[in-house]
Amino acid sequence: MQSVRKTIGLIAGGFKPFTAGHYNLVQKASSECDEVKLFVSIGDRKREGELPLAWAQMQPVWNQYLEPAIVKLGNVDVVYARTPIRSIMELLIDANEDANNYNSY
Repeated sequence: MQSVRKTIGLIAGGFKPFTAGHYNLVQKASSECDEVKLFVSIGDRKREGELPLAWAQMQPVWNQYLEPAIVKLGNVDVVYARTPIRSIMELLIDANEDANNYNSY
């Protein structure tokens, strides 16, 4: 029996800070896809000319405020990853190798 085909949106980023523009992107993906996976970097942000921002500072904000608000959209999963782009690539490789996966990403 063939599985039902789903459209799965994949979004990756550092999100330090998570902005209204990021939220709008997630909302748009949520409205256009059956499922959305939001890959959030747990690495620290260190940019020349800016104050560093550690994941330890952002984790409570994500856990208490951002993740609950995002999950309320109904079809969005938040995935915490050291390297979000690599995590998406691994997911796509696994999906490609799964003969029973008929989803669109």
